[in-house]
Amino acid sequence: MNWLTGFLKSIDHNRGSVIGPLIAVLVIFFVTIGCTSTTPSLMSPGEVLSRDAFDREVIFVEGEMAAERSQIEAALVTYNLRLETLHKQIETGYASLNEKDLRAAKFIKVSGALATTVATGGITAPGVIAALLTLGSVGYGVGKGYDNRRKDGVITELKAGNGNAT
Repeated sequence: MNWLTGFLKSIDHNRGSVIGPLIAVLVIFFVTIGCTSTTPSLMSPGEVLSRDAFDREVIFVEGEMAAERSQIEAALVTYNLRLETLHKQIETGYASLNEKDLRAAKFIKVSGALATTVATGGITAPGVIAALLTLGSVGYGVGKGYDNRRKDGVITELKAGNGNAT
């Protein structure tokens, strides 16, 4: 018992050195074990959440983000289809313009040849027939091109589901 008295006297003499670390250990123990960890909320600024509540919030937010991503991907598919259709329309438009320019050039060439023949007095029956046949074939080509464009429009409308094509 003599050793206990010496020990207690030593503690009493150095009480600040003994109580300080003892309080620090108790504070650390209660803070780490006794307090629940919290973190700021993802959805409600200023609110703090425990781990369980934060886990639920993370699952909810990730679900919302996945739904938003699906909507964005669907919109991107729609955009890409519209863009592809636009490029096809542009390509068709330029092809049509090039074809019409070629026809106009042929018509001018035939007209020029006919004018030269008339000017030189070399109009003959076979020449007139050839010129008329050439003009007729150009007219047929123009009509056929127009008819094909009209039919393409009808088919496009039917494919689009309008059903009002004539």
